[in-house]
Amino acid sequence: MLVAKKILYALLVAAMLCLSMISCSEVEDLIEGEELLPNLTTDDFRDENGVIRWPAEMLPEGFPVPKYVEVYSVNREHNVVTITVFSEFDNHVNANNWKDKMPHMSFSTDLASLGYFHYYLIGNNPDFGGYFYNKANKTRVIIYQSITGQNYYGEHLATLMEKSPTGFVMQVIVDKTILQPESLLWDYPSEDTDLGLEAMKFDEWPSEYLPEDLPSPVGQGIDVKLKMEQKKNGVFITASGEVGELDRLQQLIMNGYGMTEYYYGDKYHPVYMDKNGNYIFFEGLSTSLEGDGTIKAVVRYQICKFNEFVKKGDE
Repeated sequence: MLVAKKILYALLVAAMLCLSMISCSEVEDLIEGEELLPNLTTDDFRDENGVIRWPAEMLPEGFPVPKYVEVYSVNREHNVVTITVFSEFDNHVNANNWKDKMPHMSFSTDLASLGYFHYYLIGNNPDFGGYFYNKANKTRVIIYQSITGQNYYGEHLATLMEKSPTGFVMQVIVDKTILQPESLLWDYPSEDTDLGLEAMKFDEWPSEYLPEDLPSPVGQGIDVKLKMEQKKNGVFITASGEVGELDRLQQLIMNGYGMTEYYYGDKYHPVYMDKNGNYIFFEGLSTSLEGDGTIKAVVRYQICKFNEFVKKGDE
């Protein structure tokens, strides 16, 4: 009997320790100054007619509302708010590109107007919907969407398509977090900033003049022509070849890089950066359809090592 009591006591202690560890880990996951809020489910947002409303009170003040036909579900779990809506194409938008008619585009514009910048995580995002972050209130927003006949940034939403009266499902995830790595939050100089580099041309891949972890395509079986030179504002790698080969080169070079978008004056630029603050500007220069049906292109990378013009958050 005594042995049984000891075993029971040990199990109870173990269970309490387990619960304590879960609780601690939840608290540790929250950023400083945030308290753990109660979990909520869709039923908490139904009105007397069973209609689910937009949960404005769970979102930052002034948070934009995307265009939607119906709110399908809402929940808050461990302070992460997930809202799924059925939307439809915005045919009032005068645009030739069908993607510009998608409701998440105007929603993204609204986020940008409130100080949320668009970014890609380092290492690429095969199921990327749209990542946005606000430095001021440390809020992250992720947008996914799934469209009938399209695998467009939201394959996990495919099971909801049969329930959508519009053939369009959009999901918005909102939480507070410290964006990692920190280099995604730093401010990077414009592409024409004079870095004081010496002008020179290269016949071989210029590893010595590039970020240490940037891989070389030499020996990788990538069939492209390279023109390589250093100017005062960075190392320029111009590559020409078939688009499939250029895609392989892009995946190799950009594999360790994330992206944020910047306005430099009136020009809008994506800037790619690695965890150490090395950064790259990418530009497509031309494309052409060859007589054999292949598509060839010319692209250019402007590669810059971390330098004094990169400003960290505490500077």
